[in-house]
Amino acid sequence: MRQDDNAPCTFSIIPHNRNCHIVTVSIMNKLIRTLFETFEHPVFSASDIQNIEPNDNVRYALVKRAMKDGDLVQIKKVLYALSPSL
Repeated sequence: MRQDDNAPCTFSIIPHNRNCHIVTVSIMNKLIRTLFETFEHPVFSASDIQNIEPNDNVRYALVKRAMKDGDLVQIKKVLYALSPSL
C-alpha cells in the first residue's frame, strides 16, 4: 500500500526483549485528512462524507476507524464533527 509522503505518521518502538521490538504505527485516516483539508468548519453531515467516499463499505470502515481513534465524533446519526484536538 502506497502512502502519501505528506501523511502524518508516528512511530514508537518498545523493547520487548533482546530479539523483538513492538512497533506501533499511527497514520491519519484518509477520510479525516480529506475532511480536514476540504471543509472550513469542523461539523459536517453524512452526505458530505458520502461525497468524499461513495463506496458504502469503505466509508463505513473509515468512519468507524476514525471514531475509534478519536479523530471523529458522532453528534447525531447523520452529523459528525472533527475532534477538538485536531
